Amino acid sequence: MKIIKFDTTTSTNVVAKEMLKSGDQPPFALLAKQQTHGIGRFQRHFYSPQGGLYLTVVVNTRNIKARFTTGLAAICVVKVIKKYYKKRV
Repeated sequence: MKIIKFDTTTSTNVVAKEMLKSGDQPPFALLAKQQTHGIGRFQRHFYSPQGGLYLTVVVNTRNIKARFTTGLAAICVVKVIKKYYKKRV
């Protein structure tokens, strides 16, 4: 999985949507230490100061049954954290 890291970005969700529109293909993850305009589900804004871990994971779920989506997301998050932090999770 391609992992793109930012010290600061506007919103990992916004950047992910822009990447998809530009033709980037899943899977990929965006990781930031700070977001200046964090936007989550339902366009809700949230405070995301320096020093946090703000993550958007994009996967293709076309061939995955809905009941497996949560588990798949958890596996992706663990893989990103292991690779980025080099720690056992």
